[in-house]
Amino acid sequence: MNDLRTQLPECPLEYEVPYIPANHTALVIPVNATDIDWQEKMLPWTLASLINNTDLVMKGVHFFIACQDGTEDRIKTALKRFDLPENTILDATTQIVNSEFLNSTYNSVCIIDLCYWAFRGQSSDRTADIKLPFGHVLQHNWGWGVADYDIHPMNTVDTKDNWLRMDAPLHLRGLSSQRNREKLAGYLVGASHRAKFLHDANIAVYGNQAYEQNIATYFFNENGEPNWHIDTSIVQYQTTEITDAFLSWLAEFGHLGAEAQVALHLLKTKQHAYNLRDSLMIERYPEAIADKEPKLPPYPHLCNMKSSSVLGFRHAIKQLMGAQLGMKI
Repeated sequence: MNDLRTQLPECPLEYEVPYIPANHTALVIPVNATDIDWQEKMLPWTLASLINNTDLVMKGVHFFIACQDGTEDRIKTALKRFDLPENTILDATTQIVNSEFLNSTYNSVCIIDLCYWAFRGQSSDRTADIKLPFGHVLQHNWGWGVADYDIHPMNTVDTKDNWLRMDAPLHLRGLSSQRNREKLAGYLVGASHRAKFLHDANIAVYGNQAYEQNIATYFFNENGEPNWHIDTSIVQYQTTEITDAFLSWLAEFGHLGAEAQVALHLLKTKQHAYNLRDSLMIERYPEAIADKEPKLPPYPHLCNMKSSSVLGFRHAIKQLMGAQLGMKI
């Protein structure tokens, strides 16, 4: 396989993660049967990153691994060096919210993509010793929180006008360009899918009788960029928000996808999500420069390792192992 994530070495770090009775936040890392081949390799390093470089345990934010059917045994094997509290690894559904946490045990639940690794600063001053205040941020967010708004691949700036005015003719300048002709062809292929999404979204928000409403305008930022697809690499919600009515609504419109469901629920209930990027440095793990010296930011940060290079992974692993030993590498 060409996926670099499947080539990660086995994590040699050992941890004992204490159980701290509290009612703060459950940090849930979902694992699914489709991606288990690389997830079982990424997960130990993700946990090592979060434990070494954040204040999660100190702040009473508790780890949970939410596994789909058939993945529990592989995840337990992958985490054999981690002495985790009992019931950390749970059997779970594919929903954005899981019934295991819908009780008074936790004030909120945060779901994080296991591709996100936490790192200390890289400069020569004391920023290398500062931990990322991830636990503090999660503990003090009292509403919906999301990070990394993403642009859906079928929702580009070139097709913005046709989202807003579905009955308008499609005009694309420079049709003599091969690139623009390919864009036009791609738009025509996906037009029915986009129309169905808007139709379903209108019903989800306004009900079966409100066909005249058009929510498309809500899914664009002021600069014209589409934003309706929320990449839930990090999503946090208060457990009090998850009512029976909301669970029924999720089940009815599950075909929209979890990201769209969150966005539509916030629109439907006239709520807003706090962007966790305002509090956390979240970025893609930078590529190393030509002379193999890491060109990294000087501040603590969460990095999306999903598209890192081999060199990036190697440096990140050395950095995590250095943090484990109390050394700066």
